Amino acid sequence: MFRIVLISLYDMGTHGHRCLSSALKHHGFEVHNVYFGDKVIQDVPQTSEKELLSFDHLVQQLRPNLVGLSVTSLFSHPLAANLSSRIKSFSDAPIIFGGPHPTIVPRFCLEEANIDYVCIGEGEESVVELCKGLSSGKKADDIPGIMTKESRSYLQRNPPQVLDRLPFQDIANEHKYLILSDGSVIEGEPALRGTFYNTKCSRGCPFRCSYCSAAYLRSLCESGKFYRKRSVQNVIAELRRYLEMNPNCSAMGFWDDNFPFDLPWVEEFSSQYKRFIHLPFHIWAHPKTINDRLMGALKSAGLKSVISGVESASDRTRKEIFLRPESREDILKADLVLSKYGIEKTYDFITDHPWENQTELKDTFELLTKLKRPFKINMHNLFLFPNTDLARRAIEEGRMTEKEMIENIISNVPS
Repeated sequence: MFRIVLISLYDMGTHGHRCLSSALKHHGFEVHNVYFGDKVIQDVPQTSEKELLSFDHLVQQLRPNLVGLSVTSLFSHPLAANLSSRIKSFSDAPIIFGGPHPTIVPRFCLEEANIDYVCIGEGEESVVELCKGLSSGKKADDIPGIMTKESRSYLQRNPPQVLDRLPFQDIANEHKYLILSDGSVIEGEPALRGTFYNTKCSRGCPFRCSYCSAAYLRSLCESGKFYRKRSVQNVIAELRRYLEMNPNCSAMGFWDDNFPFDLPWVEEFSSQYKRFIHLPFHIWAHPKTINDRLMGALKSAGLKSVISGVESASDRTRKEIFLRPESREDILKADLVLSKYGIEKTYDFITDHPWENQTELKDTFELLTKLKRPFKINMHNLFLFPNTDLARRAIEEGRMTEKEMIENIISNVPS
C-alpha cells in the first residue's frame, strides 16, 4: 500500500495536517503522522540532536513513499529544509511542502534542493490526486494546486466549497508519533492525551487585513466562496465524537480566523452546544463582529474567553495601513459587551513598524487606559510576509525587498 508520512513542526494542534490525513485515509492510503516537538517553534531555544536522531530513525522505519511537511510560516522553513535534507540522505521518497508558507512563496520553497512538490492552498483534493498518480506510477504534472520543481507553474484549484463533505480531522491513535526534545518517541494521538480540543467551524476570513496572508489566499479562489462555514450539526457531531474518544476533555477551542458571526448560525450553535457539549470554549473574534446578541448567546453556551485583534488605536493606521474596517468606537463598544458578559478578553496589538508615528503609538497606550479591566494584551512586532498587501506596499515604497523580508524572519528563528 502507498504509504505517506505527514510531519508537523512544533505544532501538536495542527488542524490542516489532521484534515489532510483524514482525506488521504478516506481514499485508502496508509498515513503515518509525526509530530516533531512538543513546544511552539518560537519557544524552542535549539532543536536538539537527540530529536533529530530520533526523527531519522523513525522515518527510516516507516519507509514512506511520500513525505509531506506542514510549513506554517517562514519561521519553520529552516527546520523543514533541514529535515528534508536528512530524509533524502536515506530515502528516495519525494517530499512535498504544504501550508500557508509554501502557498505564498512556492518558488522560494522549490529552490530547496530536496523539495519535489509544493501544495498551494487547501490540500485535501490536490494531495489526494497527487498520491493517486504517484501510487500508479504516473507523473504529477498538471495537477491543480500542485507545483513541481520541473514546472515552477501550476493550475489553480478552488478550495472545497461544502466543508460538511470533508471527513473530520484525524485523531485516531494508530500511526501517530510525538518526538520530544529528549529524543523519546511517544506513540498515540497527542490530542487524545490532553484535556483541550481545538477545531474550526469555518475556513477563510471575511476580512482583508493588509498584513495577513488571507487576502492573498482569497486571490487563489477564482470562483466560489473563499469564506465558508460548516453546518452546526457537522461541528457538533465532530465535538461529540471527540468526547466519546476522550472523556477527560475540559474545554474546546475554535481557532477560526474569525468565529462565525451569522446570528441564526450562532443561535443554533449555542443551543446545540449547550445541549450536547456543555464545556467552556474559546474563540477568536474581530471587534466588528462582537455585539450584544452574539456574545449573549455564546456566553449562555459556555464561551469563556475571546482573543481579538485591535492592532492599533490609530484610526489612520488601522484603515489606511492595515486595511481594517473597525473604528475606535467599535473597539470600545466590543470591549463593553465582553465585559458585560464576564468574558475573558485578550487583545492583540502590532507595534514596531515604520508606518506609525510616536503620537499614534501613544494613542494605543491611551486606549489601553479606556478598556475595562481585567484584560490581557499581546504585543507583536510586525513581520512582513511576502505577497501580503502590506509587503507589496513596503517594496513599492522602497522600505524592504522580498529577500530582506525573508532574511529578517529567518534570522529570528533559533538555530
